[in-house]
Amino acid sequence: MIILIDTHSHLQLPEFDADRTDVILRMQSAGVKTITVGVDEATSRAALALAEEYPSCLWATVGTHPADGPLRPGSEASGLDSFNIDTLRELAVHPKAVGIGECGLDYYRLKDGAEQIKEKQKEVFRAHIAVAKEVGKPLMIHCRPKKDTDDAYEDLIGILSTTHCSLPTVIHFFVGSVSVAEQLLALGCYFTFGGVITFTRDYDEVIAVIPLSRILAETDAPYVTPVPYRGKRNEPAYVEEVVKKLAELKGVAFDEVARITVQNARAVWKID
Repeated sequence: MIILIDTHSHLQLPEFDADRTDVILRMQSAGVKTITVGVDEATSRAALALAEEYPSCLWATVGTHPADGPLRPGSEASGLDSFNIDTLRELAVHPKAVGIGECGLDYYRLKDGAEQIKEKQKEVFRAHIAVAKEVGKPLMIHCRPKKDTDDAYEDLIGILSTTHCSLPTVIHFFVGSVSVAEQLLALGCYFTFGGVITFTRDYDEVIAVIPLSRILAETDAPYVTPVPYRGKRNEPAYVEEVVKKLAELKGVAFDEVARITVQNARAVWKID
């Protein structure tokens, strides 16, 4: 059986409460393993607990999402208000925590003049980088710019350049331009792509530029379900469709893309 690694899911979220065990069994039957990603203290602790329960196929990352978005409905950036670096340090040393995040910058929903929120995001992101350096674990970065701009990526590049973070850094759900991708490649970053690439051509050009040696596959389950499962809740077993699309776009055999993306995931996250 071909093994695949879904490097970004959220199996601890309420969307899976009714049938989480069945979802994990389907994932295992499909030969898929996953990293389930924390977005605040509660979901980070839940991710660690789930990874402890399924040690052969699940790992966790711990962190604070930079904005509300679909993961935390409510007022802008409220999740940052409860951020505590000592709590992050505590979670980061857990043996099932393979990385720090998701963390980063999200300007997508910010109104013009929201500089105070941007500065808070940067402050919390720098704290995540500091903890990652302390524990020697890679970063899972969420970065989302304002529509039709690269603003958040430009600030991200500035922070990564000035903090001199030599740890593996993964840009989750990359939506930036070719120019941004090239700058992040020069900084040694990896990139994840998910179900969105199966139903839009918007990512074809940037995927062509990024070498397979820097690409990871993800689902972001329960969100962004790939074709042919559109309209259903996403789950890690569907990462196969992402790998199929990457193989098509790269003109490389599915088995080879599976092998390389798994090899990349193991190298970055130190998992087996």
